[in-house]
Amino acid sequence: MDKRKQENIRVKKAITEALFALMRKKSITEITITEIITQAGVSRSSYYRNYKSVTDILVTLVQDVLTDYFQSPGYDPGDYSSRQNIVRAFRTFRRYRHYLLDIYRADLGNVVSDQINRQWRSSPEYLRLTPKERYTIDIHSGALANVAFQWLLNGMPESAEEMADIFCASVHV
Repeated sequence: MDKRKQENIRVKKAITEALFALMRKKSITEITITEIITQAGVSRSSYYRNYKSVTDILVTLVQDVLTDYFQSPGYDPGDYSSRQNIVRAFRTFRRYRHYLLDIYRADLGNVVSDQINRQWRSSPEYLRLTPKERYTIDIHSGALANVAFQWLLNGMPESAEEMADIFCASVHV
């Protein structure tokens, strides 16, 4: 990887970490770009080269989380509701729990749900489905996000496998 790309990854990570550190102290609506770049130790131009707004930082992070999920080994794009994929989803939520909980506690869980929906709806598999099948995916993805957030808030006493079993039984998969 070339040095410019490595530096850009470092800048984005610093900006993301700065935002989340600030979110733990105050409302996201009170956070300024100046505070973020000062905390991150980056220039304003570096910020605007990567992001258009504070919310864009969150959207980018959630997109990265979803990319990790959808590109993980063994993911089956043809069977969105398989137990294997649901276990993988809970493991992904657990892996990124600190970020996801901060997003949820900032009353921005909709950013996660919206990005999950966008990811599904842009997939070739989704486009081949009937409207009824698409509704089923929407139901499952919304339910999965809600259950996963509650699981994180409860401290994750159940394993990802146990949560997948609960989820699959609840939505009759």
